[in-house]
Amino acid sequence: MLKDFLSAKGLWKAEQLKYHFGVLPDIEAKAKMLPNTLQAPLDIVTPEQHPISMVPERRKSNYWFDAGIGFGSLFHELMALVIQAEDSEQALHQISLKYRLDEGQIHKARALVQQTVAHPELSFLYAGDHQVYVERSIITPSGVLRPDRINMTAPNKAVVLDYKTGVAKVQDQDQITGYGQGLIAMGIEVEAHLIVYLREDPIVVNKI
Repeated sequence: MLKDFLSAKGLWKAEQLKYHFGVLPDIEAKAKMLPNTLQAPLDIVTPEQHPISMVPERRKSNYWFDAGIGFGSLFHELMALVIQAEDSEQALHQISLKYRLDEGQIHKARALVQQTVAHPELSFLYAGDHQVYVERSIITPSGVLRPDRINMTAPNKAVVLDYKTGVAKVQDQDQITGYGQGLIAMGIEVEAHLIVYLREDPIVVNKI
């Protein structure tokens, strides 16, 4: 077909292997503005004008572990995984991975957990002998209550536990007795209300 085409054009030569047709046009690259494109000026802002600093990689773990509110959230999440004492290391491993705790923070958290589960007034709660409810909501006419931990020591008997990572407040007792009232309304006898203050060294347990 190509030979017939070239012969018809009078261009066929048996010894010629390459043929060229036409001329490539010069293409000028032009920037195109899309419709409705906003052209905004570029402003250079110096650190002095707007002092923004990069957050260090470890800031996240420092926030969770050292700040009052952050530490409280972390420890509550950690202890929610510790149903019995033998769960401590696995719970600590999960939390340390999630919040990227360094070795010093892991050591501090482990010490607090060990103090809690081994405390003379608390150890029986982590022995694995009870049915345990962690951060379970109690619906009452006055609202929803959410105690940190309830140990059912018998079918209709319970111990209520609340962790506190801040300083002791008068309303702490009102809060935990409110949890107890919610259980009493359900027909459950509350044997003890225990508030654990973790900012103290060693930890302090207030029994009500």
